[in-house]
Amino acid sequence: MEERTMAFRVDEELHRTLKVKLAAEGITLKDYVIGLIKSDLYLQKRPIPVDKLKVYAEEIHRRSGQILEMIARQPAPSENNSEG
Repeated sequence: MEERTMAFRVDEELHRTLKVKLAAEGITLKDYVIGLIKSDLYLQKRPIPVDKLKVYAEEIHRRSGQILEMIARQPAPSENNSEG
C-alpha cells in the first residue's frame, strides 16, 4: 500500500509530554498517531449526528453537481481520430 506523509505542529510542552509518554510505553510517534487514527475511525463506532449527516449529504450533492458540470463541458470524443 502506498504511504502518504502527514506533518503538523504542536506546542513545545505537548511535544515534550508526548515524548515522555512514548518513551515510557516504548512506542514510536508514528505508531501512536496511527493507533489513535485507527481507533477513532474503526473501533469507536459512534453514530454520526443527523445534522452532520445533512451537511455531508449537501456537500456530496454540491460536489456531484460540479463534477457533472465539468463532464458536460468536456468535448465529445470524435468517432474517427485518424486522417486519411
